[in-house]
Amino acid sequence: MYIQNYIDIPRTLSFKIRDISRSIILDILSFGVEDRNKKLLKTPRVQFVYLHHIFEDEIEIFDNLIFDLKKIYEIIPFSEAVNRVHINSIDRPYLAFSSDDGFKSNLNAHKVFLKHNISACFFLCTDFIGLDNYNRIKEICENKFHLPPIEFLNKKDIKLLIKQGHEIGSHTTNHSNLKTLNYKNLNSTIKDSFAYLKNLIGFVKHFSFPYGTSSHFPYEARSIVNNAGYVSCVSAIRGCHLKQKNKPDNASEMIIKRDILNVNYNFKHVLYFMVKNIKNAQK
Repeated sequence: MYIQNYIDIPRTLSFKIRDISRSIILDILSFGVEDRNKKLLKTPRVQFVYLHHIFEDEIEIFDNLIFDLKKIYEIIPFSEAVNRVHINSIDRPYLAFSSDDGFKSNLNAHKVFLKHNISACFFLCTDFIGLDNYNRIKEICENKFHLPPIEFLNKKDIKLLIKQGHEIGSHTTNHSNLKTLNYKNLNSTIKDSFAYLKNLIGFVKHFSFPYGTSSHFPYEARSIVNNAGYVSCVSAIRGCHLKQKNKPDNASEMIIKRDILNVNYNFKHVLYFMVKNIKNAQK
């Protein structure tokens, strides 16, 4: 049976203890974060965020989170956000949404985005699109995502998202850790995903590499991504993009920074990291 609610995901005792400890620490760090940083929060920047899922019991929470974020940011389409970074056109706080892995619960995210007139970029692993073999899905979710079985988007779902104004990006063919692959497999997992999506929807601009840290993106992968035809390369490294004094050289080769957005976190915790991003970027 596929997971439908966030609360139904099994959690070990150590995970629960770690989660509670994290929450307590962030409660302390984020105390009064919005009041203390009103001026700083007006800093012109582009903030990228990404999700993995919006389960049934997260829909209302996500709706409220977007309502709060809209008080601070102008939420813009993903490609516009990337372009603003590339051409150094950053005149106010902007935010762009994306989602990794391609779970079917992205359709719940779409419902909320539709309500708020927001478009996002959904990064998909092309080998997982339309999978309907439960045992295979169970194996993938356990080994790749450490989760119970969750359905993936199919081609019909993808075309619906495109029709509603969203974008589709590549998250490789099978969510491989790129640093573990030889050049031949590295080349195929990046380029084959590009070719599949281009054939399916006619174009693909953005690439997000699995696991998202700089150590998961070897030097060889960067040249493959650039040569494949992608417009951007997106990480899971926390941060934001400020306006530079001069237009960045080779902007298309820039690694886009993104913050993970767990909608179950307190909004003050989310804001704490966003404030920290501004401070780090200003150094």
